[in-house]
Amino acid sequence: MPQSGRKFTYAVVLKSGATSLSLEEIDAQIRECLIDGMYFTAEKVGLPTLYFDERNDQLDHEWHEYDRVREESENTTEAASVDIVEFLRKLKL
Repeated sequence: MPQSGRKFTYAVVLKSGATSLSLEEIDAQIRECLIDGMYFTAEKVGLPTLYFDERNDQLDHEWHEYDRVREESENTTEAASVDIVEFLRKLKL
């Protein structure tokens, strides 16, 4: 989540679900739907929010920053797993 004057928080969200799209195609479709190609509102697409415990309205806002999509792995912990087809559908709304 982009924040001025605040530390960043982050989460790993992993692709699941059957699709014939490559990771590159998924990434391109996601970026087409994002604000400035990198920001989104987590609540809109069903992802957990990454707000700090104490909200500062002058520094914090609802936008979250997208990094990349990748396959699930057994070594990844603390991740939300999303059905990529459903995620893309929600982004396009």
